[in-house]
Amino acid sequence: MITYTKTTHDRILHLSYQVLRPGFSIAEVIFPEDQDQETQHYGAFDHRGEVICCITLILSTWQGKPAWWLRAMATAPAWRNQGIGTRMIRYLLEDLQESDLARPIWGMSPPILKHSYNRLPSTAIPV
Repeated sequence: MITYTKTTHDRILHLSYQVLRPGFSIAEVIFPEDQDQETQHYGAFDHRGEVICCITLILSTWQGKPAWWLRAMATAPAWRNQGIGTRMIRYLLEDLQESDLARPIWGMSPPILKHSYNRLPSTAIPV
């Protein structure tokens, strides 16, 4: 069973570090915005409570309007290509809507990730 939830930066830091910044020191992967009150962290956790996918959204602007910047998204290698990242994004979109925090999400993603975004509503994530 996989649980999708809002979480803290501390709970997802290790996975984000392992997947997105291998070879860097842990201090180099922590950004000041990670601890901002407005920043949203999401995680998918397996039945043991281990984080297997994570996303960080930072309050930003897109074309002059409030938006979220998808600063980090990582999925553990053993869990890739199973739709977990897509379900994680769907979960956070629902959570933002329910929390009255819905706004456009933008990101600078490598082309390999665009196939995941193509399965989502076109207004969700401009890439």
